[in-house]
Amino acid sequence: MIKDIMPKGMRCSTETGTLVLNCCNEFVRMLSDEANVLCEKGGKSTINPDHILESLKGLGFGAWEAQVAKSFEEYKKAEKARPRMGKNPMASSGLSHEELVKLQQQLLAGGGPPAP
Repeated sequence: MIKDIMPKGMRCSTETGTLVLNCCNEFVRMLSDEANVLCEKGGKSTINPDHILESLKGLGFGAWEAQVAKSFEEYKKAEKARPRMGKNPMASSGLSHEELVKLQQQLLAGGGPPAP
């Protein structure tokens, strides 16, 4: 990941890469801790995006809030556009439950899939 953002011809040592990754891990830990505190204060048990955005401000990264919110909106749009398989991908297979069980038993017995 670091190599992808480095200018052409620039390199960084392994130690530098490790340091950057450690900084990233520490930042995520601090952000998560702050978001957890906000979540608990609000009587919630699940951290939501608003907790993260508020945590950025609390940690002194309020200038990032607009860009992070924009990135999150883009992510949500991309997720909505992504095709979903649904809860049970086998429901649209056209096979009955009994046929699916038989096929599963064949596969587990090592017989492989049946010939078409």
